[in-house]
Amino acid sequence: MAYDTYRHRTMLYGGGPDYGTNYRDLWDYVAPDAPFINGITPDQTVPAGARVTLHVGAAGTQPFTYQWRVEGVPLSDHDNISGSNTSTLVIDPINLTDGDVYDACFVSAVSNPVTITVVCTTDLNHDGSLDDFDYFDFLNSFFSNEDPADFNGDTNVDDFDYFDFLNGFFAGC
Repeated sequence: MAYDTYRHRTMLYGGGPDYGTNYRDLWDYVAPDAPFINGITPDQTVPAGARVTLHVGAAGTQPFTYQWRVEGVPLSDHDNISGSNTSTLVIDPINLTDGDVYDACFVSAVSNPVTITVVCTTDLNHDGSLDDFDYFDFLNSFFSNEDPADFNGDTNVDDFDYFDFLNGFFAGC
């Protein structure tokens, strides 16, 4: 075996008495493409209770064995997490405690990390606690027909937004 600088390849030679001069026993050695990550879902900020789908793209010689991780610790499928050993990880519904840094790895390749920030949509003043101030902030926005009161995102502030807010508020997020 030798590296052919003209062809930019590693060459394998067959055996025989004329080793190195008989090119009928010459083979290209084509190494399989090493697997690599060629894309991953970008960082996300999502409300608690949403469905989150992360996807990692891979290229190279297959098959790939995937492993999703959070903070470097391997994930396994359970409760609200599925696809921990596939190219697509699904967290449904995502909880406040699921917000973290996720990545995917396989063989020797590791993806860039994806940060998922989970927010409590009913914590309108973003102080980290759900209390009367959030309720009054919602009412103020609701009666002023302002965006924070458009809780379901349909661009109309109406009774549906009020009930969606109450549902989240009394559920604790």
